[in-house]
Amino acid sequence: MSDVLSLTLFNSQKWPSMVTLDGINIFMFYFLHSLTKQTLYTFILFPELAALISL
Repeated sequence: MSDVLSLTLFNSQKWPSMVTLDGINIFMFYFLHSLTKQTLYTFILFPELAALISL
């Protein structure tokens, strides 16, 4: 999941429209895109939380 999260964060800066990757749906992308940096650090430190959201 950490790889998916990193990939999403990397691409969130250059995705102006709805784009999906393998394993990432539109809701997941926009949810991650709207998170603050503090919350993103929480997801990086606790990948279990990110895994729960992806279910």
